[in-house]
Parts: sequence; structure tokens; C-alpha cells
Amino acid sequence: MSAVINVSNDATPIETGHKSVLFYWAEWHPSSSSGGSFDVVFNALAKDAALDVKFYRVEAEAALG
Repeated sequence: MSAVINVSNDATPIETGHKSVLFYWAEWHPSSSSGGSFDVVFNALAKDAALDVKFYRVEAEAALG
């Protein structure tokens, strides 16, 4: 079981040594924003995933670093 890690514009590090799944979302896209259908599926996948898989939720239009 993996938790979804929210990557924010404070340059949240992405861990090395793991498989990573990145979900790029946008506030203006209802299906990808919080509670939308893509978000719900992504969270369900994270709950069912092995511990060596990390799930990251990345705001598509945020400036990083």
C-alpha cells in the first residue's frame, strides 16, 4: 500500500530507488482535480500498489523550484 505524495512548488523530492507513477493534474480540469474521476482512480491504484512503487501527484502548471 502506497500513499499519494503531493509534489508542490517547494521542490518536494522524488525518491530514487523506487518505481514512480506521476499524475499531472490541473485545477481547471475537473476529472483530474481533487475528487475527480482520474484522482479517485489514482488514489485507488496507490492503495493497491506494492510498497516499492511511489505515487506522486504533480500540479501540471505549478512552477517548481
